[in-house]
Amino acid sequence: MRKVWFLRVLVLATLLLPAGAGAEEMRGFSVEEARLLGMTAIEAGRPDVAADIAMQMLRRDPDDAFARFLLARAHMDAGHLRAAGDQGRLAYRVSDSPEQRHQSARLVAQAAWNEGRIGVAQRWLRRAAIAAPAPVARAERVRELATVRAANPLDVSLSFAINPSDNVNDGSSSAFNVIDGVPVWGTLSADGQALEGVVAQVRTGISYRLPGAGQMTVGATLDWRRVELSRSAKARVPGIDPREYDSGRAEVSLGRVWAPQGAPWQAEAGLAAGVQIDGQDLRYRYLRLDGAWMRGIGDRTGVDLGVGVERRSTQAGQTDPEWVGSLSLGLRRALPGEDLLTSRIYTSQTQTPVDGRSSQTWGVEVAYARGRPIGPAKLSLQAGYSETAFPGYRVGFIVVPGGRQDKSLTAGMTLTFPGIQVQGFSPRVSITHSDTRSNVSRFETKKTGISLGLSASF
Repeated sequence: MRKVWFLRVLVLATLLLPAGAGAEEMRGFSVEEARLLGMTAIEAGRPDVAADIAMQMLRRDPDDAFARFLLARAHMDAGHLRAAGDQGRLAYRVSDSPEQRHQSARLVAQAAWNEGRIGVAQRWLRRAAIAAPAPVARAERVRELATVRAANPLDVSLSFAINPSDNVNDGSSSAFNVIDGVPVWGTLSADGQALEGVVAQVRTGISYRLPGAGQMTVGATLDWRRVELSRSAKARVPGIDPREYDSGRAEVSLGRVWAPQGAPWQAEAGLAAGVQIDGQDLRYRYLRLDGAWMRGIGDRTGVDLGVGVERRSTQAGQTDPEWVGSLSLGLRRALPGEDLLTSRIYTSQTQTPVDGRSSQTWGVEVAYARGRPIGPAKLSLQAGYSETAFPGYRVGFIVVPGGRQDKSLTAGMTLTFPGIQVQGFSPRVSITHSDTRSNVSRFETKKTGISLGLSASF
């Protein structure tokens, strides 16, 4: 205790000396004593002396993480923000403990924020949250990260998943093609039946909030799906090219949000244009206009209404475009224990110039997300039911009596493991099953898949 008191008196005396004289006082002190002298100089408002002490320590050991952090803090207090960020990065690089990495990353983020470099601040706050040595510190960094992210006009997202499935081609669950009410039947080729394999899916997006335009954003997204067939599937269909089951979508968009301060409602509108690719061929180009309105009812309930219309360009040989209209109504309810229950009912209609291919769909979806983990995992459940009608549907020259009628039932479960983190991402496992019944057996399908991916923890 006396030694600490003596050192503080010594550094206070040092602070009375001209700038640069503090370095001479370092001779004969241990590393621990030098660190105490440096932090006391910071506390006393003399970053120049703290910088001199840090430089002396770095002459002893250029990889001294504390000295790098002390020098970064001295630059920060002196208003040299770019130098503070540079030294903070070096401190992070040579740090050998989570606490050092946490403090260094946060200092770099603070320097970048004060410079107005919001994107840099966001990246380093994320690193600080990842390195945080305790849950309380991590929660503080996550809150700061949310504030910075809200202020950042640029947003970049990336997600991917690997999905082993017993039906990667949406093939029939039967080898026969039977039409209800028609006394003849046929057989399906092997590639018209369900094939096993693995699906890889990647989605990346970028959006930018326009300055001086309220809450208006421009963005772009890219979805990519690649299929690899199992050995048994390849053996059943020799020479098949799995690339014909690949798909992709590229889109650019413009969106606007209206959220009056203090109002219980929020509205959104968007305009998007893009292309859909199936296999290796362009399927269609599209232009979509959609909107949504959301309102809170009390503290725990909210409703939303969505509407959209999409124009798809003509395919080869067609003279008129396809039109797709949609309407949905959703309800969300916060339950005790931070659980969340959501439901949605929707309808859509597709008008196409091809006889028998226009359709009407209606459906309902329900989802439940448990707020508290069950053991190491957070659980969410999903279920849905839908019906689609194709009036005037034909199979070759045969008109299906009453038109084609598809009824689909889906169910799924997702487990996320927040206690396991890799660079701020947690493992996610989803199990899904769908069963579609139809009066045209070619479209009777069953599909079960397991999706393995990562989800952002913050």
